[in-house]
Amino acid sequence: MKLVDVDLEGYGHFLEAPGTFEITKFFTPDAWDYVFTNRQMLLRVRHDGTGYVQLEPPCGPMLYKMERYQQYPGFFLWVKPEGEDAFSNFYKPNFDVKNPDREPDEYSCTFSPGGAVYRLVDHGLEVTSEITIAPDDPAVLARFTIRNLGPARRVDLIPVWRPHNTSTALESWDVPELYQTCQYVNSEQQVIWIETRNPMGLVHLRRRSFVMTDLEADTAEVFYDRFIGKGTFPLPQAALDGALGIDASKKYTYLEENLENTVTGAMPVAAFHKGIELGEGESFSFSMVLAGLPEQADGSMPPYGEIARYEAFLGPDGVKRAVSGNAQYYDSYRMIRTIDTPDEAFNSYVNDWIPLQLRWVTMLGRGWPVSTRGTRDAAQDFTGLIPFFPGESRKTMLDIFTCQRTDGWFPRAYSVEGPDGQHGARDYVDAGCWVWELLYDYLCFTGDFAVLDEEVRWMDSKERASVLDHTHRLLSYYMSRENIGPHGLIKIRAGDWNDSVNAAGLEGKGESVMVSCQVVLAMRQAAGLFRHLGLEAEVYEDVCERMRQNIRHHALNDQGYLNGVFNDNEEWIFSPQDPDGAKRINSPVNSFGIIAGIFDQDELPRVFEHLKSLKRANGYALFLPGIGDPPIAKLGRIGQGDLVDGLGENGTPYNHGSHGFLARAAAVAGYGDLLQDVLKYMLPYDQEAHPVDVARTAPYGIVNHWMSIDGQFGRGGSTFLSGSITTALRDVYGGMMGFGPTLDGITISPCIPSAWERASYVHNFRSGRFEVTIENPDHVESGVKFIEINGRRIEGSHIPADAIIDGGENAVRVVLG
Repeated sequence: MKLVDVDLEGYGHFLEAPGTFEITKFFTPDAWDYVFTNRQMLLRVRHDGTGYVQLEPPCGPMLYKMERYQQYPGFFLWVKPEGEDAFSNFYKPNFDVKNPDREPDEYSCTFSPGGAVYRLVDHGLEVTSEITIAPDDPAVLARFTIRNLGPARRVDLIPVWRPHNTSTALESWDVPELYQTCQYVNSEQQVIWIETRNPMGLVHLRRRSFVMTDLEADTAEVFYDRFIGKGTFPLPQAALDGALGIDASKKYTYLEENLENTVTGAMPVAAFHKGIELGEGESFSFSMVLAGLPEQADGSMPPYGEIARYEAFLGPDGVKRAVSGNAQYYDSYRMIRTIDTPDEAFNSYVNDWIPLQLRWVTMLGRGWPVSTRGTRDAAQDFTGLIPFFPGESRKTMLDIFTCQRTDGWFPRAYSVEGPDGQHGARDYVDAGCWVWELLYDYLCFTGDFAVLDEEVRWMDSKERASVLDHTHRLLSYYMSRENIGPHGLIKIRAGDWNDSVNAAGLEGKGESVMVSCQVVLAMRQAAGLFRHLGLEAEVYEDVCERMRQNIRHHALNDQGYLNGVFNDNEEWIFSPQDPDGAKRINSPVNSFGIIAGIFDQDELPRVFEHLKSLKRANGYALFLPGIGDPPIAKLGRIGQGDLVDGLGENGTPYNHGSHGFLARAAAVAGYGDLLQDVLKYMLPYDQEAHPVDVARTAPYGIVNHWMSIDGQFGRGGSTFLSGSITTALRDVYGGMMGFGPTLDGITISPCIPSAWERASYVHNFRSGRFEVTIENPDHVESGVKFIEINGRRIEGSHIPADAIIDGGENAVRVVLG
C-alpha cells in the first residue's frame, strides 16, 4: 500500500508531494498541526489556525501564542460580508454562536514543507490564505485572497494580531503591557510596531517586532480595549462595527509620539480595516508580514530601514518565492538518505516525513516554555541530526559541554544562556550517557577528531579544558565511588531516563539498572576510541566488564530478565515480585541490556518473550501493569499514583522508550520481524495500529506516547515533542538498514523482515555517498554472508576505510544468509 492510499475516514489524506498532507474537514478529532522553521523563527500552525510564532527557537520570545485551553489563534483575518455575520479566514472564530458544530460549506488545509494553504468557502465567499515563513529572515508571510461567489456586495476585512512579544512563560508578577509601546505608522508603509522593554533594565534585550501590510487600510487600531469594545477577542466589537479607531488617511511618522496612534502601558493590538466592493466572481488579495527586529546594543529602536526592507515580501510573489525557497531547503536534506523497500508506505514516511519532523524537533525541543533545553533530549535529537547537519550537532555538543560540572555530571536541563544561566539542576544521572552517545556517533560519522582539542569552560568553573578532558570527566563520574550503589551499580539519585521514577534514590542508596547498562556500552566504546587515539584504554575495559558482571549478578533475575530499579527502601522494582506484589518487566531497561551486551546470546530468546508480552492493541508498553494502586513508596510520581496508570510513562506505550529502544534492541539481536512490528506501532500512519478516530492526533505526526487509560485508550499525546523522532530514524538506518559508521570504516549489518527478498538505500558518510543493495534469497532476518563494495568482496560485515572511495560514489551489495 502507498501512503496516499491510507484511508483516514474522510478527514484528509497524504499527497504524492513529499511531506504534504491535505485536511478536508474543519472538525478533526484534535487540532492537527505542522511546523515551519528557519532557526531564526518557528511558526507552528494548526489546521484550524496559526498556533504560535517564536523567535530564536526553542527558548526565545513569542510574537503570539495560544494558551493550553485557547481555541483561537492570535493572528488571523476577520471577514464580514455585508448584512451577514463575521467569520475568520480559518472559519473560527465566527459569530455563528448558535451552531458551534456546523461545518463550513467547503474547507481544506494543505500542509507542505514550503507553506500552508487554507481554503474556506462560506457565506458565498471563497477565502484562501497562504501562510509560510521567510527562508532566511525572522518573518511570517501571509497572502489572503477573497473571491465573491454571489451577487455584488461590500465586504469588510480586518486582519488582526494580538501581540505577546515577550518570554514564552511569564513570571507570576509580570505585567507585560507596563513595558510595552505599540504604534501605528504609515509615512512609508502601513506598519504597526511593538516594543517590549526589559524588566531587569537590560536595554540590549528590549524586544521589537512589527506587522506590515499592503492592504491600503482605511482605519487601524493599537488599543486592545477599543478593538474588543463590549465583546471579547474571539467576538470583538470591531468585527461587528466594521471600523477601527485610527484614521489611516492621516500621516503618522515612525517614532513620532502621538496619542492617537500610540499606546503605552495598556494592552496592545495590531489591526487594520478595509472595506471593499466585490462584484460576482471578483476577487481581492493583499499580503502581510509579521517579523522580529534586531536588538540594539544601546537599547534604541532600530532604524526604519530594518522594517522597510520587508516590503520585498509584499505583493503576489512574496509568498511564492518563500514557499519555493523553503521547499528547496527541505529537498536539500531530504535526499541525503533514502530507502527503497517492498513497503511503499513505509518508504514514503521514512524518506519524507521523519527527516522533516527531525528538523522541527531540534527547534521545538520538548515544547517547554523556559530558557533551558533538556540535556538528554538535545543530545538525542542532535545525534539523529549528524548525517544531515553535522555542524549543528557539533555546536550543540559544545554548548552542552560548557554546562558540565567539573565532577563530570550534566544537569537534567541546561540553560541556553550558557554556563552562568539557570539550569534545571535536578539530580538525574543519565544525561552523561546521552552526551557520550552524541560525541561518539559524531566522531564515527565525521572523523572530526579535532573537536576533542576544542576548549570550553565548565558550569562551575571559568577555567577551560579540552573536550577530551571533559570526556574523561564524563566517564569518571560513572566510575566514582560516591556514584556507585550497594550492588556496584550506578546510583539513580533523582532519576534516569524514566522521568517519572524521580524518588527512588534521593537518600543515596537507589540504583538504576538502565544507566548501568548504558555505562557498560559507553565504557566499551570509550575503550575503542582511546585505543584508536593511542591513549590508555584498559581502565575503561575493566570498568565495562566489572559493571556488566555486577548487573548480571545482582539484577538478572531467575526468570531471565533484568530488574529495573533498586530503591532507597532496598527493594527491587520492575521485578518478578515488586513491593505491591505484581510482576513487572521494564522494557527500556531490558532493551538496553540487549543493546549493551549484558545478556549472553543464548539468553536472548527468553528475554524477548518477556518483552513481547508487553504488547497491547496500542503498542508495546514500557511495563505492565501500571503502578500506583496500591502505592510503592520511594519510587516517584508513578509509585504513589500521582501519575495515573495509563498516562505518561506509567504503563503506556511511551513511544521513545517502548518502541524506540525495543526496536534498537531487536536490530542488535537480529530480530527483523519484531523490528518491523515495533516500528509499525511507533509510527502514526498505520490504521490497524493507530486508527485515526482512536489516536485523534495527526496521522503524519510522531507522538510522545499512546494513552492506555480507560476512555482514552490509544489516544496519542504531544505530537512532535519526542525523542521518538530521532530514535525512529536511527532505528531504520542504523538498525533495519544496518549502516553503522565506526572509527575506522563502516559496519553494514542489516536486520530486515524475513519476507523481504530485497531492499536498498542511499546513505552519506563523511564526504562519500553509498548506494547499498540488500539481497535476502534465504528469507532470513539478519546475518551477512558477504559484502561487495566497488567490486571488492569482503567477508563479514565490516568495511575497512581503505575499501571506501572517500568523496565519491560507493556501490555496495550485501547478501544475507
